[in-house]
Amino acid sequence: MKKNLYILTEESIGIIEISKILNETSKQHLIDINFLKIKIVPSIEQGKFLNEYKVVGFESSDISNIFIYTIAPSESKSPFVDYLVYLNDKKPNPAKMFQNCLFAIEATKTNTYDSRNTAMGQRSSKFVHLNYYLEKLNEKTVPVMYKTQDQTGDTDSVEFIGRLLNHLPIKTQFWGSNIDSYKKFQSLDEMISVKNKIAETNTRNNDTPIFIRKIKEKIQISGKLSNPGSSGSSSHKYTGRIGHDPNQGQLSIIAKSIRDFGFTGSIEIIDHDLKPEAVIRQNNKFTKFANYIGFTIENCKINKGIFNSEYFKYLEKGSEKIASILAQVILINKGMVTIFENHGGCEKSFLNLGIEKKEPSLFPFPKSYSVKGRKIPDLIMLDKTKKKIYLYEGKTAKNKQKGIEEIKFYSDLEKNILSKSYSDYTFERKLIIEGGVRDNDPLISFQLDSNGYVYMKNEFL
Repeated sequence: MKKNLYILTEESIGIIEISKILNETSKQHLIDINFLKIKIVPSIEQGKFLNEYKVVGFESSDISNIFIYTIAPSESKSPFVDYLVYLNDKKPNPAKMFQNCLFAIEATKTNTYDSRNTAMGQRSSKFVHLNYYLEKLNEKTVPVMYKTQDQTGDTDSVEFIGRLLNHLPIKTQFWGSNIDSYKKFQSLDEMISVKNKIAETNTRNNDTPIFIRKIKEKIQISGKLSNPGSSGSSSHKYTGRIGHDPNQGQLSIIAKSIRDFGFTGSIEIIDHDLKPEAVIRQNNKFTKFANYIGFTIENCKINKGIFNSEYFKYLEKGSEKIASILAQVILINKGMVTIFENHGGCEKSFLNLGIEKKEPSLFPFPKSYSVKGRKIPDLIMLDKTKKKIYLYEGKTAKNKQKGIEEIKFYSDLEKNILSKSYSDYTFERKLIIEGGVRDNDPLISFQLDSNGYVYMKNEFL
């Protein structure tokens, strides 16, 4: 009997990523799928969006339909992978979590030399969080680290974390990576030795190198847990609270790996730069990891936080990205090309400055680009036929006025970046709105109202 494939994601819906997921699913699970020319089509009936996308352009003796749905973590700010892939008879039920889930995929466009910490350190907390559920439920879902862009190689610290991902109880797959560099450590002592050699090269004044020190039946791991620069930088007010997402990820996966090596003694996080009175009031991912893995924070008491009973929920209203992702899919199906995407809460893509060239030219936005007088749009689309580039700001209806103000700050991007590669193109700045009642403001090209009805103008028609 035929089943359906379901791809659940909180990210944008791109052909490249979806094609890779479908190819790996077909290959690894021996599912017959013959891909002709696949296309992603939103389900819209009588003008109403059903919060569903279908993949068309394939033939299969095993699969009836391929559906895509937008999801979000069931608990705000929980570490959460980008894609869940199910082989099921019907739409996956959040209450059943990972039942019939084949893959849990974290996808990154980030080059490890552009962003050493974000590339793997911060993301490792997602795998620790995921493994909590997979271990508890005894599910066979395969965690995947998927690098969607060509990489220039790994730093030693990124390679170290990649190797630790192989030590999690549910073995991680790596797509788009050189897996030879992610070999498992032969012993706990080898893992400690490699990490300490990396830590010895850390000479940054505002950081605490992550050293691992084993003293008989106790292991201490040093690592700063307040936000980077918070003890002296004006950009971060020091609160003594747990912050520093990359180190939360790194310290957690190191502690988890130590446990998975069979170490039963105490594990303590030291040199953390936290205030005990601030930590006791927190109930975040790191304190939950402490209880799950069994580690302590020096001189601090930790709340007995618990993980949410569900991993994901369907996202159907109240978020700007529901409308902006839908708008992007519709424009792609009309023949437009994506130059850039940064849907609310999704990973920022590279800026594509090579659409008119034979070779792709992909550039990351500088981290400091969004300063006074400059803003980054949520979506940039190119229309080759009309020689136009559309810059979109996505907003919920209640934040429309904020969007009107923000699109005024696209001038530098148009004049000093885009015009150099697309000199014969003109620019238009538009709003994409989610929620509210129908708004005829000419600045709004696309709206998904509070009842799910789609209103389109101008370039969408």
